[in-house]
Amino acid sequence: MEERQLRMLGVLVVVMLALTLAVNLLGEPEETFDPEATEEIWSVQMASTERFELERAEGKLVFEREGKGWRMLEPTQALADNYAVQKLLTDITHIDKGIPLPDLDAEGVQLGDPPRARVTLTDKEGKVHTLDIGMDAPVGYRAYVKAPSGVVAAVDAQFKTALHELPSTFRDKSLIRFDAGAVRRVRIASPGGVLDVHGQGKVWWLEGFGRADADKVDDLITGLLRLQFKLIQDVEPVPMDDPVFAVDVETTDATLTFHVGDRTPMGQVVHVLGGSGGMVEPQSLSLLGQGPVDIGDDHAIPAWPHRLSSVVVSLAGEGFSLEKDEKNVWRSNGEPEPRADAWLLEMAKAAVHYRREPVPELTETWGTVVIDHNDAEPFTISFGQVVDGTYRATQDSRGGDPYLVPVADLDALAAVAAE
Repeated sequence: MEERQLRMLGVLVVVMLALTLAVNLLGEPEETFDPEATEEIWSVQMASTERFELERAEGKLVFEREGKGWRMLEPTQALADNYAVQKLLTDITHIDKGIPLPDLDAEGVQLGDPPRARVTLTDKEGKVHTLDIGMDAPVGYRAYVKAPSGVVAAVDAQFKTALHELPSTFRDKSLIRFDAGAVRRVRIASPGGVLDVHGQGKVWWLEGFGRADADKVDDLITGLLRLQFKLIQDVEPVPMDDPVFAVDVETTDATLTFHVGDRTPMGQVVHVLGGSGGMVEPQSLSLLGQGPVDIGDDHAIPAWPHRLSSVVVSLAGEGFSLEKDEKNVWRSNGEPEPRADAWLLEMAKAAVHYRREPVPELTETWGTVVIDHNDAEPFTISFGQVVDGTYRATQDSRGGDPYLVPVADLDALAAVAAE
């Protein structure tokens, strides 16, 4: 045989081998079905489902709506991962039509005895809907189901993998879940002391110190919401005798508590009382180590120019007043005041000094600053006696404890007021 013919024969052999391999890998072409040859499976809306039960060989799962989310009731009581529950529920409730089996005698073979899984949904009216899920169908990515009507049919099986996930897959990894806008107090106790911040909106107080910075408080609350378990364990969360941190988050509805324990190679132990227990990345818990210096308001005089409508300063017999007109021009005694920005800058420089020891109550009034923000009631900052020869005891009329302001900062402001 000529060399050219041998080469062609070799090419044909290679092509035949490739075709054979492709058929073995891909299998027979999927059978196509007539869209008319379908039966209704069920018509259940995810939005109207209040209770979701899943019975399977791996154990029963039960979920119930709680507010805007879901709560796991079995195999344990815990917050549920809303996304994981709703994804599975969406896939199951979207099983609206299927291809019926012509031979109902084969029902036990296709479904199993008992069925591989049973889904029970209870809607808002209390009506119960049950769907039995059986074996995988040999055609396409399908599984057999038995509809409430008794019809056994092959349906799209997008839900198939999630049916057999571990219970931990459906548990919320968040340590605690709450409405950030409903928080009224956060208390973090540790061997180093207690950080106790309370308030709402733009006004927050540090117990034993004075004002807290509203933006920093917001960061703390957001950080608490973002804390997550890296591993949820099947343990009963109980109060710890000597926790590294004991955290209470008080909202308008409830108080949520969790205790942080020792570090382990798997993470740091956390018990959420009435919730879950497990391991958390130690680095994510660093926000719990903050103190008054981290959360406190740095400004002794909280007068924010963008919100300020007027301010009256009286220090050691000297002072000034500023009012903002309808064109946002600062005026003093009815006349435009070119020194207004310099005065406000000097006010902003006055800082707060934090220390562990309590600040004494004011026994005298050396000066005052009356602040009127356009979105709140007017209030007064009062400066009292000198403490330790370096600071003045200071009090915000809206509340909170006295705090310290360096004498040098206030003397600089008084000098501006005397110009």
